[in-house]
Amino acid sequence: VTTPQADAARVAVKAGKMAVQAHLKLAGVVENMGHAVCPCCGEEIRIFGGDGGNQVAEELGSPVTGRIPILPDATGEPGRALFEEGSAPARAFDEIAASLAATKVRRRIKVL
Repeated sequence: VTTPQADAARVAVKAGKMAVQAHLKLAGVVENMGHAVCPCCGEEIRIFGGDGGNQVAEELGSPVTGRIPILPDATGEPGRALFEEGSAPARAFDEIAASLAATKVRRRIKVL
């Protein structure tokens, strides 16, 4: 998981390379807070600039499995849904889940 900024992408690449060195398989890259959706016209606004998700995916040879937009109303207050059904973030999480379910990376459970 990374944000669009170059510094965050560099950290994510380091973390991904450490995971590979530990013989873990990467299922994909998620870019968080890459854009906001204008409530008036629906246009994507890249508030932080950068292209961190694609940079990390390219360096690690892993696909971008999703991009989660910023949603100002997502406060996570107790008793309030974090995402409305059908909202841009909810759709992003659905797409990420579907992408991960379709990968060949499977969790191995070691019985002790």
